[in-house]
Amino acid sequence: MKRHLAPTGLVLIVQLLAVAAFVPELYGQEKTDEAVWHRYSTSAGDLTFAFPGTDVLVDQDGTATWVAYAVNGITISVRADRTKNAKKLFLDGSSAYPPEKYDGFTLDDFYGRWYRDTDENKGRTAVFFQLASSKAIYFVNARARTDRLADLDRFLRSLRLGGKQLVNADIANEPESRNVIKLESLPTSEKVAAAIRRATPKELKFSRSLNTTSLPDDEMDLVVSPTFSRPLVILRKPRPRYTKASRERNDSGTVIFRVTFKADGTLGPVELLQSAGNELDKAAFEAVKGLRFIPAEIDEKPADIARTIEYSFQILDYFN
Repeated sequence: MKRHLAPTGLVLIVQLLAVAAFVPELYGQEKTDEAVWHRYSTSAGDLTFAFPGTDVLVDQDGTATWVAYAVNGITISVRADRTKNAKKLFLDGSSAYPPEKYDGFTLDDFYGRWYRDTDENKGRTAVFFQLASSKAIYFVNARARTDRLADLDRFLRSLRLGGKQLVNADIANEPESRNVIKLESLPTSEKVAAAIRRATPKELKFSRSLNTTSLPDDEMDLVVSPTFSRPLVILRKPRPRYTKASRERNDSGTVIFRVTFKADGTLGPVELLQSAGNELDKAAFEAVKGLRFIPAEIDEKPADIARTIEYSFQILDYFN
C-alpha cells in the first residue's frame, strides 16, 4: 500500500498494482474484423487509445471532449475533462466507487480505478476506468457482447498512460493508422449536435410505478441482442441539484426512473421505480429532463427503448 495526496475531507489509499494485472482476463489474441484502427491522443499527450474504423461520435463541451464508437454489439467511449484539479476530484469522488468493486492503482502521474464484469448468461462484458493525471480526469467505458470481445480487448490493449501500455499484452502486428488524431481538434459530430439541440417536451411528467417490490435489470443489457445495429447512446446526463431545504435536512437516498428514449430523439414516458422522498424525486426528474441522446437502432432503423436511470444523493461531511 502507498498513501498519496490527502485533500481536505478525504484520504484515499490506492493500491500499487502490476500493470499486467489491471485487466487479467483477456480473451485470447485473436484479431478483429476491422482492417485499420485509428489512434487518438489528448492535447497533453498523456492518454492515447485506438478505435476501430472511423464511425466515431464526438461531443466538444467547453473543456471536455467525449468520443465514442458504438456499432453492432460494442460500445466504447472516452471522456476527457481538462482541469487542474483532476487528482483532487478523483480523490474526493472515491466514496462513489466502493473498494469491493473497484480496484485502485497508480502509474507515474496517474491515479486510477477500474472494474471488469463479465455476465456469461447475458453474453456481455463491461469495463470501466476512471483516471486522473495532473492535466485531466478521464472516464473510459466499454462494453461488448460475446462476438465482439476481440474488439473490446484490442481497445484495452491500445490504452497508453504517459506512453506506457496500460494492459500488458501482445500488440504485435495489429494494424493501426500512423496518424495520431488530437481529441481537441475533432469537430462535434452533426448527429451529436442535433441531439443536443433537441428540446424536451414541456408536458413531460413522471408517474409512480405500481410495482416497487422488485427492480428490473438495466435495459442497457438489450445491447447484447444481435438485432441492435447501434445501442442507445446517452450524450448528456446532468447531475441533480440539492434544494436548500434538502441540504439542511441532510436528505439522502437513491432515485431510480425507467425512461423511454424514443426513436425521434425525444423523451417518452418516465416511471418512478424507487423514491428517495418528494423533493429528491423532483430534483432527479429535473435532471432527467436534461438527458440528451442518440436513439438506439434496430436493423439500422431508430427504435424506442426503455432504460433505468439512477441518481444518488449523499451529503458528505468534510473535515480539516
